[in-house]
Amino acid sequence: MGIATIAYPITNGVDYPEQCGVYRDNDKSFTPEIAKTMMEEEIENKKTTVWTTGHIFLSRDFWFAAVTCGLLLMDAVGTVTQSNAIISSFPNLNYTIIMMMVAIFGAFGS
Repeated sequence: MGIATIAYPITNGVDYPEQCGVYRDNDKSFTPEIAKTMMEEEIENKKTTVWTTGHIFLSRDFWFAAVTCGLLLMDAVGTVTQSNAIISSFPNLNYTIIMMMVAIFGAFGS
């Protein structure tokens, strides 16, 4: 079902839900005219926006957030997968302390 959900719009060239006859967020209070107006405004905004993929990838803030969060999440995953080795190397530690480290890394990383 998931593959069909992704493949259907790609194969039919649909970019907006209004082109399929559905409304955003399944909000039935939209009339077809309002939905069409919103779609046309979004198409026009996409033509004039500065937020392109190239602009985002060249942004220093994007890379700072991506690398920082990525490293923290890698630390959390590494701590979970190596918790048995950490415990055996330091007999005074227990799983509660290891899981607390994972929670801290994961909280900041997500």
